[in-house]
Amino acid sequence: MKEHKFANGIVEFREAIDIDDEFLFGWLERRRENEPDDYTIDEDGNYINRGGYKFTSEEYLSAPGRFLNLLPVNVTDEDRAFVESLDDALFDCLQRYIQIFPEVAQSVWWRSPGHVATYVKGQHMGTHHDNGVEYTPGVNPENEHAIHNVITASIALNDDYSGGQLQFSHAGLSIRPPTGTALFYPSNYIGAHGVAPVVFGERYSYLQFYGHGTPKSANNAAEWFPNLLTVRDREDELKQGE
Repeated sequence: MKEHKFANGIVEFREAIDIDDEFLFGWLERRRENEPDDYTIDEDGNYINRGGYKFTSEEYLSAPGRFLNLLPVNVTDEDRAFVESLDDALFDCLQRYIQIFPEVAQSVWWRSPGHVATYVKGQHMGTHHDNGVEYTPGVNPENEHAIHNVITASIALNDDYSGGQLQFSHAGLSIRPPTGTALFYPSNYIGAHGVAPVVFGERYSYLQFYGHGTPKSANNAAEWFPNLLTVRDREDELKQGE
């Protein structure tokens, strides 16, 4: 695994995991078959995704798709093992990220379930960060709960497309990571980012968030990390034993 540290807490880990292109294609097709609709339409004709975010009909056409149901009840052992391998690869990178930024260890208590973001030709995502809440007092109380994301992590599942660069506005950085590359960056405004329009092909990435505090869905979604706070202590013990 090769790492590169950019500005603003952005770290790239190349060769974090090997991706079998043939298996990936079949896995994505199976995910499409098991994925419920990502959007509902409100009385004003707006599209509301499962995260509660609202899109106009024009925005909906250019918005990316998502696969959230990666481990349905009928998942095969092989497909489950693939998702677990993605999680394990990110966890390995997380431990290295904590070595680079030791203060992060006290701010990462759990990880969210992973999901896949898909972008076809013309789809893109404007600049945003992963700790923002679209909330207006008295208007949308369903969004009044804080988002506790601290670190955003992703794995590039493919690179056979053009366009689709990941753009970090505050870091002045635009990158298109090769397959198997993991990216870690702050989920707050420092890590504000967007995805340029895909020009050809389809872009797939596996996304996961690491956070602290108690998320709204903690009882059935967050996977808690009781031992992350001692990552540095375990490393010190190993060094002393050498």
